[in-house]
Amino acid sequence: FRWWPNTELVSWVGDRRFGSVLEAGCGNGGNLWFLAEHACDVAGFDNDPTAVQAARNYMRERDVALLVRVHHGDVRHLDSVVDARFDLVVDSMTSQHLPFAEHEALYAEYRRVLKIGGWLWLYHLDCKTVSVRGEWKGACDWAGLALFPDVGFFCLPIATALVDVVEASGFRTPCVSGLSREYQGSQCAHYTIIEAQRE
Repeated sequence: FRWWPNTELVSWVGDRRFGSVLEAGCGNGGNLWFLAEHACDVAGFDNDPTAVQAARNYMRERDVALLVRVHHGDVRHLDSVVDARFDLVVDSMTSQHLPFAEHEALYAEYRRVLKIGGWLWLYHLDCKTVSVRGEWKGACDWAGLALFPDVGFFCLPIATALVDVVEASGFRTPCVSGLSREYQGSQCAHYTIIEAQRE
């Protein structure tokens, strides 16, 4: 569980305001309360019922429960969400828990629920990530880290492949950047950050 927002998301949002925001894979709500300060309404979806309950409790503690609705559900199938509902979809380390072959369908689902001109903000581990065990290439079978009950997967694509799939899903990508973070001096996580707009 994390209780604070992603620092890159905070920087990207800046002083922007949004009508409606969706966070896919919201966990216990670390980003949700921050997004509620920049939107009229916020929806969070997560597959883990424990995380969903924790997020609901946390929204009450932060006094933003009236602005935030937290749903238990699979972000691959947002059937309860009408087309073109949101101005922003945030995916912070969610899609990396799916096989790469499933990413295009996931991003197409994000596109479906976004308004024309709406934004997808994607924060995804990539193949530059290294650890004391050596380089993590492609997909690793880390079932313990899987966010989706039916998938024991962890996907670390190259940045250009990730951008290609996002664009194939109907987005343009005006900004793509990379970020490295060291953990305990022996591990380095590298992220691809994509700002994608629905055409």
